[in-house]
Amino acid sequence: MSGVITESSRSRSRRVVQQAGFGIVLRFGSVAATMMATPMMLTLMGSRQFGVWLVLLSVLQWISLFDLGVSAGARNEIARAVASNNPNNVRQAVTTGWWYVMVVSASLFALSALALTLTPAQQWLEQNVFKGVDAGGALWLVLTCACLSFGLGYIQSVFAALEKASAFSLFSLGTNVLFLALLALAKWFSWTSMAHIALLYLVAVVASNLWLIARFFSAYPHYTPRRASFDRTRRASIMNFGLRLFVVQLAALVIFTTSRLMASTLLGPESVVIYDAGFKLFSLITMIHTLIMGTLWSSFTQAYERKEMEWIRRSLIRLVQMMLPVVASCLVMAWIAPWLVSKWLGSSQAASLGFYLLFAAVTAFSCWSNIFAYFLNGIGDTKLQMFSAIIAGLINIPATYLFTVKFELGISGLLLGTLVSLSLFSILGPLKALQLVKKNHV
Repeated sequence: MSGVITESSRSRSRRVVQQAGFGIVLRFGSVAATMMATPMMLTLMGSRQFGVWLVLLSVLQWISLFDLGVSAGARNEIARAVASNNPNNVRQAVTTGWWYVMVVSASLFALSALALTLTPAQQWLEQNVFKGVDAGGALWLVLTCACLSFGLGYIQSVFAALEKASAFSLFSLGTNVLFLALLALAKWFSWTSMAHIALLYLVAVVASNLWLIARFFSAYPHYTPRRASFDRTRRASIMNFGLRLFVVQLAALVIFTTSRLMASTLLGPESVVIYDAGFKLFSLITMIHTLIMGTLWSSFTQAYERKEMEWIRRSLIRLVQMMLPVVASCLVMAWIAPWLVSKWLGSSQAASLGFYLLFAAVTAFSCWSNIFAYFLNGIGDTKLQMFSAIIAGLINIPATYLFTVKFELGISGLLLGTLVSLSLFSILGPLKALQLVKKNHV
């Protein structure tokens, strides 16, 4: 069977294309809402406060990372249960995963709250990262948002495990459109503090997740969690994979989100706005690529469980071929980025062509690496990723400091540090995927 394209494989390919296409359409709507929200927030808060807000969102990503990979582990467990064609197994996997997600979410909030209350962490952030800008209650609201988003956002992983990965885009669209509407309200009432903005963002995130949960309960009543379906024996499978992936995610977060923190610390909060503008533009490319890969994750899981290796091999070949238009898109975006940012946020927020060419290289490297990272995640093989991620995470901050400060390359040094960090897995990942496909292909 591993060398044959079955009807099941063809159906899976159709689902991947449909979900990816639907997800891309939804995500473009989400990006449009974000693009409209950015100048509104810049006007409401000013560049200095807005730069701190962007750093706060990075802190949110840091906090939400400490889910210990439970959602991802549960996603793989649910996908394996779906491959077994046993609805009771799927319900058990959904119930068990959600239980552990909620436990970790509550624990995460309690530990983070204790750290902010009993240590000088908040004062240190305001003095060294926010550069004297008082975040007020915004930090606490962001903490609450991160923990609630993790607990409630588990539903997105459930949809993805059922090969409905467009749920991630649906959530993003709902959140960003609602947040945009709330920002218009804030402008009307002159709510300009970060605490007000953080509260509106919290409302948008929670409302979108609750809406998705309601959709799941309505569409999949036979999979909805029940207390009797909790299966303690699944804990090891969920947690072991989750913890391995947590290490990978931690390194990725070090690489990508500390750029904002280091920009604020080394170059001032205003530089974060310049960096983030470039990041948002190139995220249009990574968004499409990640949507496709996110759709394939659980499809890889189910195909690997059913020994449909020919489908996996052909899918990887198509993804590699797709890198040509990805690279071309990155170069075009770099060429027009200075003009786009000038028209969008003003010439003071635009950087040089060289800076955007570096962003193009980072984006292309990320997309290339994600092809093999998502495949390995889907089949549960994360040892190589863990090894390369640890090395990448360790070298990213010193490499970024070296390029930014010692070589005096300024904001471009942030991207050079990221490129150095990404290089290892971009070589080892493809070799590992090739080895696994050859080993299992008949």
